[in-house]
Amino acid sequence: MSSRIAQLTEEIRALDASERAELVRAMLLDLDGPSEGDAESAWTTEIAQRYAAFQEGIVEPVQGEDAMQRIRDKVR
Repeated sequence: MSSRIAQLTEEIRALDASERAELVRAMLLDLDGPSEGDAESAWTTEIAQRYAAFQEGIVEPVQGEDAMQRIRDKVR
């Protein structure tokens, strides 16, 4: 363990339980990346763009099984 980590660990142990819990939540959020709300918003935008492309005839629909077979063929 580095001296920086050892120092931080000592400081964290001095916190009360609720402060440690708050710190853990903050660290997990930091490690997990964007929140689900951000992901949901991004997917909503992506879906809208894909649907618009379909409606405008930019892309053609493909049956689900056909799409899966194309993927399987590329992976092999």
